[in-house]
Amino acid sequence: MLVDQLQQVLSDALGFCAEHGVDIAAMTAMPPASMSRLRAIGDAVEALIAAEDRRKRFQEQQRLVQLLFAAIKPDPAAQEFAGSVGALNTIAASIRETLNPNPPDIGAVMGQITQVLDQSITASPSEIRGRPASSISPRSTSRPWRISSSRRKTRRPSWKN
Repeated sequence: MLVDQLQQVLSDALGFCAEHGVDIAAMTAMPPASMSRLRAIGDAVEALIAAEDRRKRFQEQQRLVQLLFAAIKPDPAAQEFAGSVGALNTIAASIRETLNPNPPDIGAVMGQITQVLDQSITASPSEIRGRPASSISPRSTSRPWRISSSRRKTRRPSWKN
């Protein structure tokens, strides 16, 4: 069932690319690290990034294809789609890189947030029923119940408090 859905969604995505002059089948037939393939990827990015609605539609289709592909991946049928899915993923990654060439480094900010959180979490005596935690012992007689040998909770008589 998922394989059929992937086949349909991939067919739609490849048709969308073909409408805009991107031939995924020809791209996957090229040698992986060849200049012709790099040039084809660059041309695909230029064709699909031009209009915002076109780019968004491509990215939506690519995400759906990737989601379904990941869902069927243990199935041997996934190999049939690997080349086309890989090409779509490469084009989508190139579009993201073109639109955001220097993504912000949030590592320093995250480090500062961690420091603030660590400083704000301090140990303070907790209060349980109005008394500090240190005054409550495991054998406190203030427990309103006890566990009998049958492991059920029973009420403690009021005269034993």
